[in-house]
Amino acid sequence: MEFENNIASLANSFGQALNDALIRYEELRNSDNVSERKGKLSNIYVSFLLSGVLCNTPWLRIDLYDENSITDTIECFSNWDVQCISKNLYQRADLLAAQQYEKENIRVTDYELEQIWLNLSDEYFEGFKNYMPQILSQCETAQDIDCNWHYGHLLGRTVFIKEP
Repeated sequence: MEFENNIASLANSFGQALNDALIRYEELRNSDNVSERKGKLSNIYVSFLLSGVLCNTPWLRIDLYDENSITDTIECFSNWDVQCISKNLYQRADLLAAQQYEKENIRVTDYELEQIWLNLSDEYFEGFKNYMPQILSQCETAQDIDCNWHYGHLLGRTVFIKEP
């Protein structure tokens, strides 16, 4: 599977995105504005974005929260670009659309192509869920962070991928 062959690349790009978020988090921790100030890092959410699939923008978002968790009013996040994986979904969708055209001689509409993307995205969502522990273990930036790690859909149900 494509995840197995890209763990190092995914861990590297995850580390870069996480580092960007951690820099922003540290800025907020030291903010002069009390209403923006963050407490100790408590939770990290890695969210799969269906809007990213539909718009061909980053599919994953890393959100950092203090003890206020998702009720916090100041967001601190970074998008995680996973082009080494995401390009394959679009290639597979184009292939499926071409096969349908050959079979039925009917062009796939944009709406139908988006439905193919969404259907295929379920596999990728599950793939990231299954490989996140491995990605975290190979990401140096993530090694020393003592907090709860979650994975799921943005503002949806999540699963623990690592506890402190």
